[in-house]
Amino acid sequence: MFEWSVNDCFKAITAQQEAAKTYLIRKIYSRHSEEKPRKELIKLLRLDPTTDPWLHRQWRKQYKRGHTFNRNQVVYQKGGYKAKRLSRYTIRLEVQGLVRCQRISLIIKSNRLPVGQIRVMNNQGKLEVHTVFEKEIMAQDKPEKQLGLDKGYTEGFYLSDGRVVAPKLGEKLTAKTERINKISQNRSRLYHHAFNFKNRQKRNSIFSNNLGRKVQNRKLQRDKSEIKSMIRHGLRQVLTEPTNIYAEDLSIPINSKVKSKRINRKLNQWVKGELQTSLEEIGQQTGSTVKTVCAAYTSQTDFQTGTLLGSWVGDCFYRYNGEVLQSDYNAANVIAHRGTDEEITRYMKYRDVRRILLHRTVRYLHSIGYSVSYALEHGWLSTKFKSEALAVESEYPPMGYRGRLSSEKEEFIQLELPL
Repeated sequence: MFEWSVNDCFKAITAQQEAAKTYLIRKIYSRHSEEKPRKELIKLLRLDPTTDPWLHRQWRKQYKRGHTFNRNQVVYQKGGYKAKRLSRYTIRLEVQGLVRCQRISLIIKSNRLPVGQIRVMNNQGKLEVHTVFEKEIMAQDKPEKQLGLDKGYTEGFYLSDGRVVAPKLGEKLTAKTERINKISQNRSRLYHHAFNFKNRQKRNSIFSNNLGRKVQNRKLQRDKSEIKSMIRHGLRQVLTEPTNIYAEDLSIPINSKVKSKRINRKLNQWVKGELQTSLEEIGQQTGSTVKTVCAAYTSQTDFQTGTLLGSWVGDCFYRYNGEVLQSDYNAANVIAHRGTDEEITRYMKYRDVRRILLHRTVRYLHSIGYSVSYALEHGWLSTKFKSEALAVESEYPPMGYRGRLSSEKEEFIQLELPL
């Protein structure tokens, strides 16, 4: 017998509504450049989107009520079945059938009696009974601890305090991807040969016995359950008290350079949706708050200075002063700081985020007595930011000797700078 929480009963409806709201918030930001109309429309979206004509029209387009075409399940209300415990792990379930006054008796294995609405489902020849149960939630105390989480492929989460959740997730996903790819290649080759066979009996035998999906679906379901268990087991070990959790928003596709087929296959199997869902559910059980932040340039920012000084290479982040940090640890701390950043909001475009970070970079360089040209010359700042960084620097007072700030009333101070 399978079980789900009471909150999961409304998950399909609320998920569709939240997805529509998220899309409309982005559309509001792209439509209006001023902050006042943005706040008004977002407030109407959360209260009543039908009051504004444009918002109402967009809401009707995005939020569409769901329709099901499943023919493999029957839903029973509380009065449509009876459940009796036979032993500790055995229950007799009597449900209504097509014949009046005659119930169908089922013996199921479970340690708790079904309550409320149940769902009897035929899942590939196996009969499943889905029921609901209430999850225990910790007291909703005001969280005092803050934690940043960086989602990854090689590991599930890298925390800002240095801990790692699901460290072998990448190995599991890679093995799953390679197995699916190999099986799909062999199936395609076998299908091509069978389709060209002139012997109809042999061709039909291959289609019915060698090109089925039962074994493959069982393996996929087993892999999905193992990955889900790995992620949630790791999260339950690190989230034991109310915490303010900050995670990056990866719902927007990132347009980048063309990748190889092998890398695309791996990224397609990345379970970032399961990572976010597990984080929200376990965070709710522990009384924690989960907030998503803008993911732009989180891996290229130095968390100790909040600037773009430094370079990110694989698992290492090289700071401008020569110090080497673990790249995921650095990104997790950047995400934790961005959760309380008032300038960089969740739905901000990456160009605006880059300009804010460049302003911070120029101000930091000026505070320690260096210029953008000096930082570019010594490799502190990536050359892809060169033109924009120099344009930002022109908005600040001119620099003196080797980047020392100067004005008309100040004299140039010669400094011995490290090479």
